Amino acid sequence: MKESILVICVDRDNDIGEKIGIEGPIFGRENNLNVAQKLAIEDPEESDANSIFGAIKEYDNLKSQNKNVNIVTLTGDSRTGIISDEKIAEQLDTAIKKYKPKKAVFVSDGAEDEYILPIVQSKLQIMSIRKIIVKQSSQLESSYYVIINFLKEIVHDPQTSKLFFGIPAIIFVLYAIFGSLAWRIILGVIGVYMIIKAFHLENLVVSFISELTSTFSKGKLSFFCYILTIAFIIIGSVQGYSNYNFYLNSNFFISSLSFLHGALIYYLVAGLSVLTGRLLHVYDKTQKVIKYLTYYALLFSIYIVLENSVDYIILPNYNVIYLIISIIFGFMIILMALIMEKIVYSN
Repeated sequence: MKESILVICVDRDNDIGEKIGIEGPIFGRENNLNVAQKLAIEDPEESDANSIFGAIKEYDNLKSQNKNVNIVTLTGDSRTGIISDEKIAEQLDTAIKKYKPKKAVFVSDGAEDEYILPIVQSKLQIMSIRKIIVKQSSQLESSYYVIINFLKEIVHDPQTSKLFFGIPAIIFVLYAIFGSLAWRIILGVIGVYMIIKAFHLENLVVSFISELTSTFSKGKLSFFCYILTIAFIIIGSVQGYSNYNFYLNSNFFISSLSFLHGALIYYLVAGLSVLTGRLLHVYDKTQKVIKYLTYYALLFSIYIVLENSVDYIILPNYNVIYLIISIIFGFMIILMALIMEKIVYSN
C-alpha cells in the first residue's frame, strides 16, 4: 500500500473565515477549489487564495504521479498567536485521523503562516515546503514581517523597550522642561551612563537603587540619608559649574579644578550621608560600626588633602605649609582609625 501524503495549506489569521464565512478544516480538492474561487472574488488581492490554488497544483502534480495524496486547508484565528495555533493544531489532528498520512507537503503564502511549521513537523514528516507569494509583493511582505517582529520584540522585551522607548521619552521630557539646556543635560546623562558601563558599575548602581527602595518601603531613617546624598550631589554639581564659569577664561586645567573646588565640600557631605545611611543598617556588631568609622576617616582625609591641593594650585597666595599640614593631618586620621579597627578586631 502506498504511503499517504497530505497537502496542507494554512491560513493562520483566518482570512477565509473572516471574508467568506467558511471555517476549516477544508477537505478535498473540490471544496478547496470552491473556497479559493470565492475568496478570490471577494478579495482579488487576498494572498490566501493564491496559496490554496498553489496547494491544489501540488495535489494535482502528486496525483499525476499516482501518489496516494489528499488535501486540506487549515484555518486559524484573527488573533494570531496561541489562539490561532491551537485551532490549527486541532484541525490538523482531525485531518490526520481522517486520512492517516505519513508525510506532508506544506503550502503557505509567506512568513506568517510558516510559524505553524513546528506544529506540523511534530506530527508528520515534511517532504516539501512550498511558499506561494505574488512576485511583485514578496520583498514587501518579507520586509513587513521583519519590521513587525522587530517592533513586537521591542515592545515585549524589557531591555530593548527601555532602550528604544525609555531613552527617547526622557529626552523629550527634558527638552520640554529645559529647552536648549536639555541637550547639555542629556549629554551629561549619556556620559554618566557610559562611565557606568565602561567601569562595570552596574551592580553598584542597582544595589544602591534597591537599597533606596527598601529603606523607603520600610520607613527607615536611611532613606532620608540617601535623599540627602542625591540632593548634595546635585547642589555640588551646580556650585562646581558656577565656579567653573567664574574661571572660564583660565586654562582648561585650572577651570576643571575650579569645578572640583566649588563642589568638593558638597560631595563630602554626600559621601558622609551615604555612609551614615549604610551605618544605620548595622544594628549589632561593634566591629562593623568601627569599620564604617574607618570609612568616615578615609573620606574626610581625602577631602582635606584634595581641598588643600586644589587651593594650592588655583589660589595664587596660598601657603604650601597648609598643604603639607593637611597631608600629615589626613594621614594621622587614617592611621588612628586603622589602629582602632585593628584593636577591636583583635578582641
